[in-house]
Amino acid sequence: MLIIGKDIIERCKKNDRTAQKLVYENFFDRMYAVCRRYVKNDEETIEVLNDGFISLFQNIHQYKGEGSFEGWVRRIVVNKALDHLKLNKTYKETLQYVEEYKEEPTYVETDIIDSGNTEELYRTIQELPPAYRIVFNLFAIEGFSHKEIAEKMNISEGTSRWYLSESRKILKEKLTLTMQQA
Repeated sequence: MLIIGKDIIERCKKNDRTAQKLVYENFFDRMYAVCRRYVKNDEETIEVLNDGFISLFQNIHQYKGEGSFEGWVRRIVVNKALDHLKLNKTYKETLQYVEEYKEEPTYVETDIIDSGNTEELYRTIQELPPAYRIVFNLFAIEGFSHKEIAEKMNISEGTSRWYLSESRKILKEKLTLTMQQA
């Protein structure tokens, strides 16, 4: 893994294809994994990822060097994945809307997560229904607030909270069952 420094970013701003290739190769695997959390089909994942890189290079002049460059790239890729999902008819049909939701969330205990292997946790998250998986990933993995999730998914903050709570309940049940069977 190459550390992408200011010099490479500046070269990308000048449309230097060699620098763009370095950025693409450096972030491809990690951003592919990000896309895969949202899009299950390999072909669509590559399409979303490539759209993300095109957007990155078209808008790289907006990166001001504040915060991590990888974090900036990740936000672009996540936004492209969400844009892709919003156009998907199945995604729209699976959304449930909850205006007010104030119940305390069910947390997945860290001992359940720590004791299981990462692959099992990833597989279990991937098995969540689409909207549940998206909200869980945006909140728990990407660090978006419920307000940001609501804006990105065109849902209420209450709906976002509900999906997160339900996701955690499902994950807790499945991971507990898996631990008991081991």
